[in-house]
Amino acid sequence: MSESPEPSRLKVLIVEDHPVTQLILLRWLKSQTFDVQFCASEDEALELLSQDNWHVLLTDLHLASDCETSDSQTGLFLLKYVRTVWPSVSCVLMTAWGEQDSLSKAVRLGVDRILIKPLKRDELLSVLHRLDQARKTREALFKATHELELRRQSIEKLRNRERQFALLIQESLLFHVQANPLPGISLSHEIRSLYEVSGDVLDVTVRVEGCVDILLGDVMGKDMAAALLSAGMKSVLATTPDKSVKGLMNAVLARMTPMLQSADSFLTCIFLRVDTQAGTLEMVDLGAPPLLIQRSDLNNTVIQAHGQMMPMGIEQGPVTSVVLPIYPGDRILLMSDGILDGMAQSNTRMAVDQIAQELIATPALQEAQLCKRLMQISEDATGHADDRICMALRFAPTEPALPHRWTSQFADNLQELAAMRAWLAELFGHMNLSASDWAAGVLLGCTEIFSNIVKHGEQISNAPAHIFMLVHFGHGSCSIEWHFKMRPFNFDPYKPVQLPSPESMSESGYGMFLVSQLFEQVHYFTHSPEHQSIMARKQIPAA
Repeated sequence: MSESPEPSRLKVLIVEDHPVTQLILLRWLKSQTFDVQFCASEDEALELLSQDNWHVLLTDLHLASDCETSDSQTGLFLLKYVRTVWPSVSCVLMTAWGEQDSLSKAVRLGVDRILIKPLKRDELLSVLHRLDQARKTREALFKATHELELRRQSIEKLRNRERQFALLIQESLLFHVQANPLPGISLSHEIRSLYEVSGDVLDVTVRVEGCVDILLGDVMGKDMAAALLSAGMKSVLATTPDKSVKGLMNAVLARMTPMLQSADSFLTCIFLRVDTQAGTLEMVDLGAPPLLIQRSDLNNTVIQAHGQMMPMGIEQGPVTSVVLPIYPGDRILLMSDGILDGMAQSNTRMAVDQIAQELIATPALQEAQLCKRLMQISEDATGHADDRICMALRFAPTEPALPHRWTSQFADNLQELAAMRAWLAELFGHMNLSASDWAAGVLLGCTEIFSNIVKHGEQISNAPAHIFMLVHFGHGSCSIEWHFKMRPFNFDPYKPVQLPSPESMSESGYGMFLVSQLFEQVHYFTHSPEHQSIMARKQIPAA
């Protein structure tokens, strides 16, 4: 095994014009492991300094010169010159007491140490040994820094190769967006990657006739890890025989959760299936930002729809989905976390509200212009920089507008219950359902929801509040929506509703249980601290 090279010795240049002092210094230093050389003038010192790499300059303050009045022929001039040309050389100045002005100048010039004559052997050796140790520390630090830089460059080369492979995977094998997937769907998107390989994924695919599937996700991490995790997700989606929304996402969850856990990562995503024939969307939300739905026939109300599942990579139960109706003219917006992070708001809710206000302010803006506008707003703000994706979709079926859809407005008081029930009964009559048990159950469920809004919702101000209702019949089901401006009543929509015990039964507890039994699906959405929506859906029995 080869031995480590011996460390270099301390090279000391001594500038002293007094022969006796030279002799004393030589005697003191000859037993030390220093390379020492003497000279008697500054000119000679400057020549020697330019010929070799010196570690320490030990000079007298006053040196003999042919021109005694010249300031340039002093130890201070030598000190100043060395500090300018060879700043790594340590400087030690020898002088006598009583020269305070010269000493102050030396300190300002950056002298490392001042030794007062008559010199003391132990003091001189101590100074030189400390300077030697400092020099060795600097050299070791420089060597370590150099080695780290070489390793950094090597790692950067490997990372660049990894990025190239990851980019190739992303461009060749991963997700893509079909410009016009189906008639009746107008969509556009914008993508901004912070680095070459994005951690965000976006996929638009037709797997089931008449339906378009949209997947938008954000993988924690970049480069090869993100590309491989995304490739794994696409592989599962492509090979799963069950093409239902829950079937696909249950398979993805089962396959991807172990992969993400082993990589100490997680993935937030939203999977959306838009059924253009049924006029519905089915959504699975895995910790993603809310889906924004803008109702064109409800004063461009923006619904912030969301699910209740955790990000992928966290152990959780089977997939749950949310099914909502969509109507001609509705606009849908999906976005990644990067869009919200860039809004420079104090919390996610405020960022979502800001985007919702942009939708309300620009109802006629085309999808491409909307995506560009939101992307620009996010980039111009001072929030966190990250990958960004937004996609806007407008439902514009080629067939005429659906005829069985009605809207109405009611005051926020219990006296309106009779008017609301009469309006619903009239609609059921149009659909030949007024004399059915189905209609009686729906009326009871709507009465409970309306009553809960009035009794438990806290008004924002003393101004009269209103409840907007929308009812739609289509494809064998009835969808009913309530939109109102007030604070939500205290109810957890994601906690299973159970029948209260007789001892603790309250009116509201029994009402919530009744609602959960009368409708197949009930969803509660909070858009902002004062805007709320409730959506219920019930199948119509076959004639």
